[in-house]
Amino acid sequence: MSLSTATLRTQLDAVGEICGQPNRVLLAWSGGRDSTVLLHLLSCWAKDTGNELIALHVNHGLQNGADAWQAHCDAQAREFGVALQCFRVEVGNEGLGLEASARKARYATLQSAVEPGDWLLTAHHQDDQAETVLLNLLRGSGIPGLRGTAACRRLGTGFLIRPLLNVAGQAIADYAAERSLAWIDDPSNADQQFDRNYLRGTVLPVLQARWPQAARSLTRSAAHATEAALLLDELAHGDIDSCGSAERLSISAMRALSAARQRNLVRTACRILHVQSPPFHQMHAIQNELLNARCDASPLVIWPGGEARRYRDHLYLMATTNSLSVATGLLSRDQPRSPLAGHQGVLSLNWSDEGGIREGTVVAGLQLRFRAGGERIQLAGNGRRRRLKSLFQEAGVVPWMRDRIPLLFAGEELVAVGDLWIAAEYHEPRGFSVTWEQKPALF
Repeated sequence: MSLSTATLRTQLDAVGEICGQPNRVLLAWSGGRDSTVLLHLLSCWAKDTGNELIALHVNHGLQNGADAWQAHCDAQAREFGVALQCFRVEVGNEGLGLEASARKARYATLQSAVEPGDWLLTAHHQDDQAETVLLNLLRGSGIPGLRGTAACRRLGTGFLIRPLLNVAGQAIADYAAERSLAWIDDPSNADQQFDRNYLRGTVLPVLQARWPQAARSLTRSAAHATEAALLLDELAHGDIDSCGSAERLSISAMRALSAARQRNLVRTACRILHVQSPPFHQMHAIQNELLNARCDASPLVIWPGGEARRYRDHLYLMATTNSLSVATGLLSRDQPRSPLAGHQGVLSLNWSDEGGIREGTVVAGLQLRFRAGGERIQLAGNGRRRRLKSLFQEAGVVPWMRDRIPLLFAGEELVAVGDLWIAAEYHEPRGFSVTWEQKPALF
């Protein structure tokens, strides 16, 4: 595809038919050649269409010249007549490697700038797509990985759009040279210790010398994989519906599916739940050990970022359970919300005309704790105090959540057990109900 303001406008018009017209158009601008070319194109497009355009520059501080790059971007944005926002980020060490950690910090920062209806554009092009497909092939990725980079997807309350995926890197280089654009060359892009740089600098040139259309062909394969992935996704959603829900899957129903459909179902359910999909060996452990375990067994399969558990005839997929700590240990009328750590959701108190905790108790404040053992509560219509352990067993609460259900205390008196039960002596026809948002599966 040739590169011009007209071709870009055609691409963005097609995006508008899918996503609606943008609130604002944001460009992730490193100051490098590709994003500078896209900024130049967008500045012309924005003047023609009247769209608000803002360039976003993230300064990672990883290179000695990082501040000079930011100054270059500031000067060039003024030359193009484009608004610029700069962000400085700290790149942490999370065991991901420097390149992946910087990417994670960059996208988190860019997403924070996105407002409802915004389009965030990046300058990924056809050669980048070819590199992504090759990397994923070498990592043993399945169909979802072979899709490469999506041309358009949701990002928070806006959209992430890559309008140059069908444009060859050479076309971008020619555009920059013809217009004498100035850009920054990041020296880290030449460091071939990074896999992507090695592919770009060594592997792709060899492939293209023999097969000049290699990048275009790999991009076409990514499009085929995208279509196949959509079909697998449709199949998985139907299978999830027949097995219950992503949070709680019937093992009897799953065992009626083929092994391939079971794996497809698990991967899709993990994506729905924002849980990392299990790697090859853990996936087979789920199928061979967990699905075939005795009904009274409690097997556990763990992988980085996720885990699978069985209780009775159901499979539960979830983020790795860890800390039981809370951001705040007190709830009251003036402070009615408390987030729970470890992907456990948010607990809140809300006035209700249909019954809840009596107002005076909430005004005095409730301490949020977790089960330590031996707790008892008297429920309405029951003449004696019952042990929580017995109530959980009778209700069928999954074992791993019994110590993770938030408990509300007035002093040493147990007032409420999550959003399940309120003690009879603290319950009134009109009072504060307990709401547990983003609650993990309990049953």
